[in-house]
Amino acid sequence: MDDDAVTIRYRSKAQGEALGRIMDGGFNVLTVVLPTAGGKTLLFTAPACLEEDVGVTIVVVPFRKLIDETVREAQKTVGDCEEWSHSTVDPAALVVVSVDKMHDHFWSYARQMAEQGRLRRVVVDECHLLVTSHSWRPHLVELEKLKSLGVPMVMLTATLPRYMEVELRRSLGIGIGMMSLIRACTVRENITYTVRQDIGKGKLVEETARVCEEVADELRSTRKEKAVVYCRSKKDCEEMAEKLGCGSSTPDTSTAGKR
Repeated sequence: MDDDAVTIRYRSKAQGEALGRIMDGGFNVLTVVLPTAGGKTLLFTAPACLEEDVGVTIVVVPFRKLIDETVREAQKTVGDCEEWSHSTVDPAALVVVSVDKMHDHFWSYARQMAEQGRLRRVVVDECHLLVTSHSWRPHLVELEKLKSLGVPMVMLTATLPRYMEVELRRSLGIGIGMMSLIRACTVRENITYTVRQDIGKGKLVEETARVCEEVADELRSTRKEKAVVYCRSKKDCEEMAEKLGCGSSTPDTSTAGKR
């Protein structure tokens, strides 16, 4: 796509299709599934470069730590991007807010932008967390309010198996036919996985540690490969790290640099 000095090179057909739909508007909710590094950021930065009447796009991210990353990435291409705060009056083209900050002051601002005709769309990044993360459940009510703003909603993710599509729609309180979906192939050919069943009750940590030991020698010999163990809770993460004698990383603390 060319627009004066702006040139966009798509990473996939789905990415190009999604940007076209977003630019055209005319939808209630559009969910876009692109693979990791598939160019999701482009879907909210490109309109800020290409639209004649840019207006304001609100980008909702799940965690506070992602705000700086999102703003920094967007500023590389758009420049006019900022984190939402109570003092935001004359907003940038892109305004990024974490879901935990969506309280009364934010809603007053969002409704004001909508009433003034300045709000173009709302983008929710990592939208699969509406289905998969227990910590997001309390925020469902706030996220459902986004529909009341009367602008298109764009849901972005790299992790939405087909069986979760209905669950996502229900989480947002959206009726059948109200959510469009564009999906790219998210299969990573360089990754394989196996599933081990029938692990005894309370034996998951021990079994995981045993599996890690099976591949430890191979990892040490290459010194170029790493292994990551994902746990369901901070407690499980710390217990596993102690068991393996390695570092751990959770949202509020990190010992990843320690052996």
